Amino acid sequence: MRVRFRAPRWATDDEALEVSGAVDAPLIEVIEESPRGSPAVVSFRVWCSRGGSAEARGDSAEDEWSADGTALATYGVTCRVEVPASSLKASWLRGACAVDVEAPSPISVQSWVLALHALEAVAPGEISPRNAYPLLAVGAALEAPGVEDAAARVAATTLTPQTFSRLVAYSLDRRRPLDACYARLKALGPALGFSNGHLLVGDGACDQRLFAPLVDAERERKTPFFQVAAPPLLRGVPVKVNNEDDKDLASSLAGVEERDDDDDGARKEVASHVFDPDLRRCYLVRRRAVDSANGDDDFALYDDATLELLVAARGHKGAASFVLSRARAGPSAPPRHTEPYLGEMVSHLGGSRFVLRDWGVDDLPPNCLPHLQRNVRAAVTYKTNVLGRVPNTMRVALVTADNNTATRFRTRKARWNERLQMWTLEFQERVKRASKKNFQLVQEDDDHVVKLLFGKVSKNRFSLDFAPPFAPATALAIALTTFASKLVAA
Repeated sequence: MRVRFRAPRWATDDEALEVSGAVDAPLIEVIEESPRGSPAVVSFRVWCSRGGSAEARGDSAEDEWSADGTALATYGVTCRVEVPASSLKASWLRGACAVDVEAPSPISVQSWVLALHALEAVAPGEISPRNAYPLLAVGAALEAPGVEDAAARVAATTLTPQTFSRLVAYSLDRRRPLDACYARLKALGPALGFSNGHLLVGDGACDQRLFAPLVDAERERKTPFFQVAAPPLLRGVPVKVNNEDDKDLASSLAGVEERDDDDDGARKEVASHVFDPDLRRCYLVRRRAVDSANGDDDFALYDDATLELLVAARGHKGAASFVLSRARAGPSAPPRHTEPYLGEMVSHLGGSRFVLRDWGVDDLPPNCLPHLQRNVRAAVTYKTNVLGRVPNTMRVALVTADNNTATRFRTRKARWNERLQMWTLEFQERVKRASKKNFQLVQEDDDHVVKLLFGKVSKNRFSLDFAPPFAPATALAIALTTFASKLVAA
């Protein structure tokens, strides 16, 4: 039988692609049928012409064929391959004894030969960014998932702006997930262009609506780490998040005043407090870096009752930056565009103002995937404590996902114990050791209910209990600020 292999546009690199949806163009065109039987071996003849097909030139394919399989003046490349019939799964090959395949280019011929020699699985070393896309097309034509999967892995791991649209088009045509393209999209970030609803990447363009389901799915998976339903009595104040630097942003959101804590005022506070009945009891485990000067500490927050890992973080206290993730990281923190990444708590140079940003992308063009824009989720500011005579005091702002309102909290002031000659707080036996890191948070306009408590249990174990509107990621990020190096002046 004679067939023509029609390489789709995504398998070639000679033109820019504009992708709006699946094309589903047929890859194999049967030109001439032949008698079918039950052969043990199928003989393939794969060739490409330099000047177009033999039919277009009015030549005879038989006259142009060389018995020794060498390249001819008329042909670009010609090859013969014999394949066991039992390994061929494509429906159009069923019962064929000999197959003549006309390919559009020499690299297509090479891809056919490579695929036919290893239908179950192609060795990774045989696939390069240059032949990955032609091999994807050949694997699809032969209905060989082993070939297709191997080529798809190479295409995804070597994705560049120039090949972005090609992999998107392939994924749509083959009904494959766009996960690799979506990760690359997030990694490109501000380098993306945007025009008429299309993302401009390299020489190609893709309709942004193709990625909207992936953006929404990620948002649904990760938002509960930052935001839970708040009780009706918690009222947020209107805020506006703009592109000001972290220092000013943290101050404006958390509303910290620049005056010092009044030592006498702290001693006189005797207001009664209760603990929120919805406090979720958790514990934080710190694993110190082997190289304390240069390494990152590893943190993991677990539920006290179920021992479930809720959220993890890595950070270096000197840098005052902590990366949050859904699982304990390996030797380094997960990259921003990967699935485990949740967000980052970053401070300004002085280490007394912190801003928590989520997994989104910074500085996307206007109207470009609006739900993928990176949001501020919380801000923390520490008040000046020059002499260190009183415990550290902070104010916290939790920001809603739409950046319209913020709920503000402050630390509950400790009471001076004359007998012990130290500052004390009631922690319901959740804290065992005195530490400057120990604190409790109450809402500013309802300061008798403790919404979050954090305190030291042992050298590397801490209690961290929180109630709505705090969620695992926001609670952990706020607690991590106590591990950051800070200057005495805010």
